[in-house]
Amino acid sequence: MAVMAYLGTVESIALLSNSRDNGFTGVNLYCDDEASFVDAPPNPRATEVAFCCGKQMQVQGDAFLARVFDNEDDFERLDFTLREVASSAQWVKEAAAQNEAKMRGDGAGSILRRMQEKKQQPAQQAPAKVLELKPAEAAKENGNAAFKKGDLQKALELYTEAIQLDSKMAAAYSNRALVSLKLSQPEAAEADCTHALELDPSNAKALLRRAAARKALGQERTAKVDYQAVLQLQPSNKEAAEALQALQM
Repeated sequence: MAVMAYLGTVESIALLSNSRDNGFTGVNLYCDDEASFVDAPPNPRATEVAFCCGKQMQVQGDAFLARVFDNEDDFERLDFTLREVASSAQWVKEAAAQNEAKMRGDGAGSILRRMQEKKQQPAQQAPAKVLELKPAEAAKENGNAAFKKGDLQKALELYTEAIQLDSKMAAAYSNRALVSLKLSQPEAAEADCTHALELDPSNAKALLRRAAARKALGQERTAKVDYQAVLQLQPSNKEAAEALQALQM
């Protein structure tokens, strides 16, 4: 949640709604509510997860999943592992059945019956599948989780592991740069952002973070150039516009 709060407002989408049938345990997809306004890039993995759960939607920008217990009297966040983010996971099957039942106007009590009927029917088409994470991707996602918990050193180690496993993962460099900024290490942050931009010149996050690093290093002229580049990619980016205006005063 810390990362999403840093990016802006959060939209919560119930992929698996909590109900008496499932012990009041649901799975929510949290998205950046302003992603479409800043023209954030598509998030194919989150989109595929939602699709497998019966939610026809296009997810943009950063997103994460969380399992919750909520019976209207008590609320608790439960463990949810990366291994469970797969089309074969039981919760995904339950979510798909539940959302199909909702589309048909059925009550919650018919969900299990629908699931049993599906097992007995021949498959008409291949179901969508969520690809399993590669080792480098898993390390990056674990780094994101550590960052959300405020464990910056652990996040730094995991992003470094991701880069060692895949030296072309621009997001890992950009995310490690954010950690370096939080740790007051602008030189390291600038270097990582430059690596990220060599791999992905249109990475607005890397541009923003490099601008912040350069500003911290007293390099205001090059920081302005980076902020201007962000605004060329995302004209409505408030953070870049406000930072650029502050530098020009």
